[in-house]
Amino acid sequence: MKHADAANAWNPTSEGFQCLTVNEDDTDVWFNAPWLWEGDKDNVHSYPHVKFRPSKLPLPLAEITSMRLTGSWMMTAGSLDTETAKFSTSEWDENKSSLDGLGTKANAAFDMFLDTDSTNSTDSVLAGIELMIWIGSVGDPWPLKTKTLGTQKLGDREFTLYYGKNQRHNHVFTWVPDKDEDDITEFDEDVSPLLEYVWRNGLIANSTYLGIVEFGGFLVRVQNLPAANRLL
Repeated sequence: MKHADAANAWNPTSEGFQCLTVNEDDTDVWFNAPWLWEGDKDNVHSYPHVKFRPSKLPLPLAEITSMRLTGSWMMTAGSLDTETAKFSTSEWDENKSSLDGLGTKANAAFDMFLDTDSTNSTDSVLAGIELMIWIGSVGDPWPLKTKTLGTQKLGDREFTLYYGKNQRHNHVFTWVPDKDEDDITEFDEDVSPLLEYVWRNGLIANSTYLGIVEFGGFLVRVQNLPAANRLL
C-alpha cells in the first residue's frame, strides 16, 4: 500500500521542537520522531504520522465491509535506536513510568477524516468529520467530548465512543479502549465494526465518504528531556 510520512508540527510552541526521520530495511518501513514540547499542557502541538493511501478511498461507509489496520508503536524518554524497527513491547511499562515522571502527555491513534462530499473527505482541513481510534496513551489525555455515545467490542477489547467538536466546529468521534487494560502497542484488527457503529446508530449517514486514514502520535507535553516516538 502506498503511504506518506508527515511531521505535522501544526501547533508548535516557542519552547520546543520536533523532528522526523524515515527508515527502512528489506521488510519494514518506520519513522522516529524526537520531540520536546514544554509549557502548554492542554493542547496538541504535533501529530507525526503515516498517511495510508489505499487506492479504494474515498469510499462510502456503507460499502466498507472490512478494513484491517496494523501498526506498532513505542515512546521513550531520550533517543531511540534508528538502526532497526524491532522493539520489545515489554519495554513499554518501564518507558511509560519514565515519561510520566517527565510530565508527558501523549497518545497513539489512528486518525480518519470523512465528509458527505467525496473530494472534501480527502482533505483533512475541508473534511467535516474526524474519527479517531486511540490505542495507547501516557499522562492521562482525554478526547474532545461533550457526550458518551456507547461501547463496541473490537477483538477482545471494549472501546467507548466519545463525541465533541474541535476549534473548527467539526464533528469529532473518538473510540477509546478501557483504560484499566494495557495499551495496545501492536495493533492488528478489522476496524469496520467501529465504523459501522457510527452509521448504524444514526450518528452519521452511511453515505458519508471515508477519505483519509492515518496512524501516529498526538503529542501534547514533555518537560526537561526530549522524548521519541517510533511507528512501524
